[in-house]
Amino acid sequence: MDALEQQELLLRSQDSRQLSSKQDTYYGSVEPGIGGDDREKLSMVRLTMLNMHAFNYGLFYASVGVILLPEEAILLFPQQHALYLAVMLGAAGLSQLVSPFVGYMSDRESNPLGRRLPYIVGGNAVLLVMIGALYMARTLRMGHAYLVLLLVAIIALNVAYTGFTGLVSDMVAPEQMGTCSGLMGGLTAAGAVLGLVCMGFVIPIKAAYGMYAVALVLSTPLTWYAAKDKPQDSHARRPFDWAEVARSYYISPESHGDFFWVFVSRTFYYMAVSVQIYILYYLRDII
Repeated sequence: MDALEQQELLLRSQDSRQLSSKQDTYYGSVEPGIGGDDREKLSMVRLTMLNMHAFNYGLFYASVGVILLPEEAILLFPQQHALYLAVMLGAAGLSQLVSPFVGYMSDRESNPLGRRLPYIVGGNAVLLVMIGALYMARTLRMGHAYLVLLLVAIIALNVAYTGFTGLVSDMVAPEQMGTCSGLMGGLTAAGAVLGLVCMGFVIPIKAAYGMYAVALVLSTPLTWYAAKDKPQDSHARRPFDWAEVARSYYISPESHGDFFWVFVSRTFYYMAVSVQIYILYYLRDII
């Protein structure tokens, strides 16, 4: 998560609390976490443990796009690696579309584990399996299978991340949101730096899959342990409405306020980042 994503989390959290007792024009009833406004103050240790998912997210996203995928495209598609790197990046972008739907479903989740934890744990479990499958696909040089598995893996990553952002908003009181955002940004940056340094100077590319798996196994229990994700009464669950799902994919300054401009700025930011990922090929060609 970069600074823009942290700003998004703060804005969405603030907006949800402002609308907690109102009827939203686009989405119907909007309410904060099950705990309402009686969120307990969390210790620094617990806040850090809660945000360990951000460390794993930063580790994965920073190094996968910049180092792993360009190298794997060369390995799996040596004659068309630039084209297939674009396919991989397109799959990563396409996977983002699952997030609004997952958020909508988690708001209505009545699992005994809570509203958000099933998506965090389930998403990370699928991601762990996909990491192993991706390693096997690259070892056996199964390029097209790798593309499919990559799409599933990043969908799982986004499912878990959507549950995580909802969990933070549910648990963290307004007066602690700034501290939480700082921890989230710091842990994300720490994961990103660790991944880039390890893959750039310490470990071979094929060892990255083991690094991702270890990070998942270590970080997920910490977030789970720190979470206080109260189950939602199934009788109080709001009904599913496809029209509401469709509206969750529409934003405007009127419906989302400052978040709309965060969304626009992030769109241009990631467009620029996607182009820069090809810098590895550029440096290879001129050096």
